Amino acid sequence: MEEDHSHSTTTIIQQSSGSGPQRSVEGWIIFVTGLHEEAQEEDVREIFAEYGPIMNIRVNLDSLSGFCKGYGLIEYKNKSEAQDAINALHAKEFLGKTIYVDWAFVGGGSADDDGMRRAKGMNGHRR
Repeated sequence: MEEDHSHSTTTIIQQSSGSGPQRSVEGWIIFVTGLHEEAQEEDVREIFAEYGPIMNIRVNLDSLSGFCKGYGLIEYKNKSEAQDAINALHAKEFLGKTIYVDWAFVGGGSADDDGMRRAKGMNGHRR
């Protein structure tokens, strides 16, 4: 006798097909690119904390040079705080470079739209 797994498959598809920003397990994660190579986690935390308490922050460093790789992830508990940070800091100057801020996880759209976004980088800008 075969088990019917169609219900669980449908649930997963429905959960992943929503449009707009998607919540992580604990909060709302935004992605920042264009960070200066000398940016430190505390520098990034300082400007993003103005929009709400930061649950988690990750600024990736190159293992050989120790410099920032140019991107980071910031997690807020509330969607409104994350949106405020995006609205205020996207395309703004930080440590002499323009940073780009957007949602880390976005659902909806076609596979072609998603692939084009990744190829061009955040908000249509070439990386």
